[in-house]
Amino acid sequence: MASEIVSHIGGKGNYLCHKCEVGGTGADKQMDQRYHALFTISSISIITELAKQAELMIYGMDTAVKQQQTMTGIKGILSAAVMSEIADEIQTLSPNSMEAKTMIQCLIEEKKAHLFNGTLTLTGFDSCTDTLTEILHTVLLGIVKYHIFKFNSKLLIFQSHLQAMNTQGLSIPNLQAKYIIKYAVANVIDLFATLELKQILDKVKIHLLTHLPDDVAQFGSSIEYSTEQFESYNSVFRLSSVFSN
Repeated sequence: MASEIVSHIGGKGNYLCHKCEVGGTGADKQMDQRYHALFTISSISIITELAKQAELMIYGMDTAVKQQQTMTGIKGILSAAVMSEIADEIQTLSPNSMEAKTMIQCLIEEKKAHLFNGTLTLTGFDSCTDTLTEILHTVLLGIVKYHIFKFNSKLLIFQSHLQAMNTQGLSIPNLQAKYIIKYAVANVIDLFATLELKQILDKVKIHLLTHLPDDVAQFGSSIEYSTEQFESYNSVFRLSSVFSN
């Protein structure tokens, strides 16, 4: 929802964050400066970019619009219908004439209220910094869930490797892999954990944690604006996280 409010392309785009300009192409993300950018905060100007896309859309340059959305991570879902109306109004004019360009700018200014998401022009509201990092879906149903799924998916593989270990000549009995997995691994899980950097690059919820300190400083404890507190299913995650180490 936060991405829609700020006309963002979404967490699966190259520019995955709706609060800053972090991201880039696959090649860009392999560069050191792009990786470090995942943990820094920058600013963006959404309305200016949407206006550029609107002008391209008026001239029927759909491919250029899609390329621009991919390059910037900004995508206005309200623009298409309004741009179609403007295109109809200027269709009798030469596309490259000064008259057409002047008319386009006037029409964009006139229809600005319908062209952009209303939250982008609200007085005293910054749609980027004031869309809070919501801890239920970011932390408990995000990072914590990633960790649980990732670990459990590898347990059976690890158990098979243990069971297949050749113990001949070691003067020890066969390894009880199932027993080790059930009891021992629970106490030494960190020794078997592996860090996959690609997960950090792909998961927007991990990056959103960098914005959380600013949200807390501006709006107070994130627990105060945690959503869906009434759902009993989510309380299981909350209690497990609080009482776990």
